[in-house]
Amino acid sequence: MKKIFLLLATALMAAGFTACSDNDDPKGGDSGETTSGIYIINSGNQSANIAPSITRYDYLSGATSPALQDAFQATNGVMIGDGLQQATICNGKMYIAMYNSNLIWVVEPSTLKIITRIVPDGDAKTPRFMTSKDGMIYCSMFTGYVCEIDTKTDKITRTLKVGPNPEKMAIAGNTLYVACSDGNNYDGAASNGVKYGNSYIAKVDLKTFTETKVTGLEEAVGAVQAASLNPTEVVSNGSDVFVVSMGDYDLKKTKNTVIRISGDKVSKVCDGSMIAIDDNDLYVIYAQYGGGDPTYRKYDAGTLEEKGSFINQSGNTEAVVEYPGGVNADPVSGDIVVLSYTLSEAGYAQYKEPCYANLYSKDGSFKKRIACGVGAISATFVHTTK
Repeated sequence: MKKIFLLLATALMAAGFTACSDNDDPKGGDSGETTSGIYIINSGNQSANIAPSITRYDYLSGATSPALQDAFQATNGVMIGDGLQQATICNGKMYIAMYNSNLIWVVEPSTLKIITRIVPDGDAKTPRFMTSKDGMIYCSMFTGYVCEIDTKTDKITRTLKVGPNPEKMAIAGNTLYVACSDGNNYDGAASNGVKYGNSYIAKVDLKTFTETKVTGLEEAVGAVQAASLNPTEVVSNGSDVFVVSMGDYDLKKTKNTVIRISGDKVSKVCDGSMIAIDDNDLYVIYAQYGGGDPTYRKYDAGTLEEKGSFINQSGNTEAVVEYPGGVNADPVSGDIVVLSYTLSEAGYAQYKEPCYANLYSKDGSFKKRIACGVGAISATFVHTTK
């Protein structure tokens, strides 16, 4: 255990960090950059009193261990808190969003040692998800705001009110796209009986820090609910943006839908529940409740042509994903991480049991299964330069 920990830490400190290593950053494949490790974000299970954790996987040794299943607490001697959502690396520091604890940890990526913490105050609280550009972190606050954080000072510099319950975000050019999910309006009480009826996709101009709404969704997709209700996931290849709208979770009315926003043009890509992007390859998992077995499809982000399955689950029992919980693509190595819950004998997802992350190469071949904690929902790749 100690050897694995030191291998990753030594490799990172000797090589030096990249400026920013957001998972949807199109600049990730620069010459001389390598992937040194992966942090798996485990959200835990609040109803079962299972705390969140971070699993460390070391590319150098190709291993993890049970002792690295809670790397944050092992390093700092304190629990990470409640509501772990996401981690992103920028300017040699890793930022960890804690929803229920209302804080953002700032840590050293090589060791997870605490540098400081950012505690939002005022009306903008409960951090959810982050993205970065030019040394700035942008964080969605579930109370209906987006905050800008200067990584030089680790201070919140600007705050903007957006739509209700913003989730994931991505940047194309100088515009931040925010999925305003209206997620707390699950009974429709706040919108005349329409579940998530106040949701929309916000466009934030990063120069003026002002907001407009994406329009044309209904016309492009052909269904109001499928296009605009409950958007949650957003990724970008630097020019185009792709969004998952979950609808109202009623398969008879709506399907989880992936849409593309390219400038002022909006178009439907496919049915999809989870997405990741690496340059021109869009990875889509469709795993809607009641919608049959999950599918794993790759699309050309430019032409929207389907290019087949992006993972090969044959030939090895460990290559099989039982019940997907998320997908991330590494722009440097090209590797793909699919997170999965385990299934009971009756075929139900085990939300109180440890998850795993399946690692695949860009061509879809299976590389390794990584044991994770409970509620694995995302992966953060650690990039270094020589």
